[in-house]
Amino acid sequence: MEARNQYLEGLQEEYRGAVREKKSELLDEAEKRTKLARKYLIRKLRAESDLSRKPRKKRRRHYDGAVKGALVEVWELFDYPCGQRLVAVLRQ
Repeated sequence: MEARNQYLEGLQEEYRGAVREKKSELLDEAEKRTKLARKYLIRKLRAESDLSRKPRKKRRRHYDGAVKGALVEVWELFDYPCGQRLVAVLRQ
């Protein structure tokens, strides 16, 4: 992954200054080397920022410790149903 980003960083400068025909050639080569989709490569190479991933936001917690403990007990009692089936059980 790091090697691919290094390759794309070097290619990014060349891509931005190229004419349309040259861009097409660069994208063809990048597709072969990275195995990434063409549209994704276009977005990555046109971007103004660096090519590293941004950290994801953490999800907020829906349940506190007491509710979560009770929920786990019910989940185990009904033989570990999936979320949709567990909702139906809890409504009853």
